[in-house]
Amino acid sequence: MSERSIKNDALNDLDYIKSLAEAGANTPLLGGRIGLMWSCLLIPTLFIHGLILMQFIKIPFNYIGFIWMTFGILGGILTFTLGKSLDKKPGAFSSINRTEQATWTATTISMFGFAISITISVVIMQKPYWLYDIILAFAFGTYVINYYVLANLGGQKRLYLPAILAFILMVIIVINLGNPIIYIIAAIGVIFTAVIPSLISLKYEPKDVI
Repeated sequence: MSERSIKNDALNDLDYIKSLAEAGANTPLLGGRIGLMWSCLLIPTLFIHGLILMQFIKIPFNYIGFIWMTFGILGGILTFTLGKSLDKKPGAFSSINRTEQATWTATTISMFGFAISITISVVIMQKPYWLYDIILAFAFGTYVINYYVLANLGGQKRLYLPAILAFILMVIIVINLGNPIIYIIAAIGVIFTAVIPSLISLKYEPKDVI
């Protein structure tokens, strides 16, 4: 085999690999239903949290932890159930969908650890209660990271907008730590940073493989 032939074969292989990468990057994201589920649980939880702090709902503050625990357990069960339904979707194991799953899983684990750390600081170390508010900022910070990665690597340019909105919400929350209104703002913010992007993903989600 001549040197020119070897070079041509190598170039063809590179073109082929590039085409596969581009095809994988442009595969529709499949996390819409899971994102929408978490959003539908998160919005009322945030509203209830804020209304309890503002004493519009006459429930002791101690019950807030129970509400969030219910949110986490229910969300975890539904995530497992909905995740199983994605296995037959075209592109379920594409690079971009594996990236989506990996980034959201990693940031969720980080957020869980962060929340546990804050809880220990407040309950055991007697730190200020408003430290819980930082979890909100941390959560929107994870939105910024995840959406930017998917928009940049997966060609999902529409995700730049919710990334920007999540960044703005993160800043607003940090500036207003200790003010219960941030939970109401966060609940409304979730509509634009999670519900709408999830609905768009569902719109472009392919049918199951037969």
